[in-house]
Amino acid sequence: MRSLYLVLVVIALVGCNKNSTNNAQYYVKYVVDGGAGSPLVTSSTSGLKVKFINDKNITEEYVRGNSISYEFPVGPIKKGFTATLTALRFPATATSSLYIKPKLQIFVSMNNGPYVLKKEDMSNATRDSASISYKIE
Repeated sequence: MRSLYLVLVVIALVGCNKNSTNNAQYYVKYVVDGGAGSPLVTSSTSGLKVKFINDKNITEEYVRGNSISYEFPVGPIKKGFTATLTALRFPATATSSLYIKPKLQIFVSMNNGPYVLKKEDMSNATRDSASISYKIE
């Protein structure tokens, strides 16, 4: 009888935990480090273009310098959200001396808990663009 009681308690706790994560609120923090030793002059026509999906599932775009780290918090969002972060050399036709070495990270916080790293691309390669995504499940 005692083992049956223990099994029922475990089943009840597992069921409660599942429901609490289904109703959880999540926050995403996108981190972009341009990584370049030679900074791009940031203007409305050149720099590092950062694109990410916000809490309304709309892509936001910003042009920033390519030698500084930037953070973009988003939320609250629900389970099933796909966080996507992209960094591009801007404009794409910029000369090769205007290079980027983007390092990208996606962190997720559940119910105002600490942010946990979920996805990253920390390549030190010079490139025209980089992109990562993570689906909250």
